[in-house]
Amino acid sequence: MTRTQSLQSVAVIGGGSSGLAVCKALKAENSFLQIQNYTEEFRSASNVPSVDPFKEEPPYILKDDKPIFYTPIYKHLNTDISNGLIKFNNFPYPKGTDLFPSRQNVLKYIQSYGEGLREHISLNSQIISAKKLDCGMWELTVRHLDQGCKRTTHFFDAIIIATNKYDTPFIPDVLGLKAWSKVYSDSITHSKYFIDNKPYEGKRVLVIGNSASGIDLASQIADTAESVYRSIRSESKMAYSIETRVSDVATVQSYDVETKTIFLNDGTVLKDIDSIVYCTGYMFSLPYMKSYFDGKNAIITTGGRLNKIYKQIFYIPDPTLAFVGMSTRVIPFPTAETQGAVIARVLSGRLELPNQTEMLESENEEEKERGSGSEFHELPYPLDIEYINSLQAWTNQAEPKDVGLHSEIWTEDMIDLRVNSFEYKKQHLSKKLGITVPPIKEVEPFKSLL
Repeated sequence: MTRTQSLQSVAVIGGGSSGLAVCKALKAENSFLQIQNYTEEFRSASNVPSVDPFKEEPPYILKDDKPIFYTPIYKHLNTDISNGLIKFNNFPYPKGTDLFPSRQNVLKYIQSYGEGLREHISLNSQIISAKKLDCGMWELTVRHLDQGCKRTTHFFDAIIIATNKYDTPFIPDVLGLKAWSKVYSDSITHSKYFIDNKPYEGKRVLVIGNSASGIDLASQIADTAESVYRSIRSESKMAYSIETRVSDVATVQSYDVETKTIFLNDGTVLKDIDSIVYCTGYMFSLPYMKSYFDGKNAIITTGGRLNKIYKQIFYIPDPTLAFVGMSTRVIPFPTAETQGAVIARVLSGRLELPNQTEMLESENEEEKERGSGSEFHELPYPLDIEYINSLQAWTNQAEPKDVGLHSEIWTEDMIDLRVNSFEYKKQHLSKKLGITVPPIKEVEPFKSLL
């Protein structure tokens, strides 16, 4: 077994819900001399970062290499997860909050949650590089966006990455797409850059993708567009995809720029499409750790997943590097909170890690169960709850048991919300849209989880 020794300083990269959750867990250990959270979001008025990057003004632009900080939060976003789940332990939403909170609701919730962490947060701080030195310390180079882009260097015993999962949009390469983008450069975008439906007024729009963002954006665009098509591979697994103003069509085979025609794989032809919105997900990106892109211990190779990762958290060759919030198809807040509780106990020395051979074997087992590509990080119900339960059982091994942050134990009511979340969302949306839908057909939860 491997136990970490004498770790006194920890850096957390990312100031959203995952970053704040792990900071709370680290602070609750009362073991570290320094906990520092870095977030690159440019803010001047508040000391607590949020998951809400929407701004009416243009994004912040640096004068030298001009990074633009977009994130996939749009103006009229509501969660797909009820407020009974998208929350932290012992920290409920205010009474009267919508069942499926708006981005404003979530923003206020996260800001309130982060109030006790102000002294640990460094806003407007972009990580330029993160590298492990021969002495065993991590060296972080930080660019301070509100101080004339001044650069500073800092040293830590461990770093935790709680960002970059939604930084790099994935757009699949389709025949003719590059030529189309050169001629109609303003017609192609990704859901990450969507703000509202105003630019689509009176247009013919093709939305590509049938997951949460594809469903939501297609519905919002339909409010202003002349017509909306949604290109899908298969019927949505989300029961609330009930938008009657959107026409579902097959996947795209090719683009013909000369005739402005889009050919679909079932033989259908779409002509004179004005805008194309890709809702096709993201690739993992760690631009400040490019030295970890090559070699046998590379963390990122194709961008579809993180490699050499134990329990979706620890970098196996060096567990002083950890990740939070990288799993997909999960309930994010309780997952991040539980991962944070594990990380804090391991870094404080209260929990042990298996040796490298055992951790690699565990990763290999996960690959056999779910796949070695992007599906490696997918934990759809009931895998997400089983995963949280297993991490909680691990944290309970730490002594003394009453020390540290404890994530929420899943109750029958929470499991019901998880199992039937799409049905509840469907009923919720039907009232807003004035559509009559059949009553909820509740799904029985897995008995092993109760």
